Amino acid sequence: MTTQTQRLPVDGLPVDVIDLIVTAAIKYQVFQLAPGTVRSTRIITAAAQQLGVMLHTFGDRHGLQDYQFREVTTPVDFRDVLAACQLAEAVHQNHPGWATSTSAAVVRNIARAAERRIPGYETLAPVWTRPVGVLVAYFPGRWRPSLEIAAIRWAENVDALASCWEDHHMVLVAWDQVDVVASLPPRPRVWAVAPESARRGVAELLAKPRPGLEGVLMWPHAESWLQETLLS
Repeated sequence: MTTQTQRLPVDGLPVDVIDLIVTAAIKYQVFQLAPGTVRSTRIITAAAQQLGVMLHTFGDRHGLQDYQFREVTTPVDFRDVLAACQLAEAVHQNHPGWATSTSAAVVRNIARAAERRIPGYETLAPVWTRPVGVLVAYFPGRWRPSLEIAAIRWAENVDALASCWEDHHMVLVAWDQVDVVASLPPRPRVWAVAPESARRGVAELLAKPRPGLEGVLMWPHAESWLQETLLS
């Protein structure tokens, strides 16, 4: 079995790739014309030819300037356009002047126009936020509350708790493990949970300040409150 290794072109972009990039520039209306210029076929064709020559001769290409643009007449797929633009960047990125050149600017505009044609692109939220789970619970001892919550994550040790400390809406910690809270970054909605049988120990727990802890939920009395809070 043999493996083929993909190599970048050493003598500039292939002409077919240039034709695809330039065709995309036409179809995506990337060319910026001077104010008052009528967008005619003649002017667009001239701009396309000029862009093709710039891409063909960038980095000198041994002085070859005999490029003649041939428009791609088959359907232009945005994925092919993105691949062609990425290839142009890869081939020319180490050439002096590419990063600030007109050719690079046009190629990047074409790539952005292709990205906007990705299905679902226009409906994406303008600001990405980290997906947040509902609840993480840390009860390493024998006792743990009975929680009928589908999106709960049980942290089995301190490292597991730390790894998801900020990724969930609320954190529940066993009442006798609250010291771990002080070792983690401050965050809201951190509650200790204790069984009714631990009421005396809870009183001692609350006798001194517990930074980062909202309070103590006595179980099972707090179960209905917790369910309502999470559902809201």
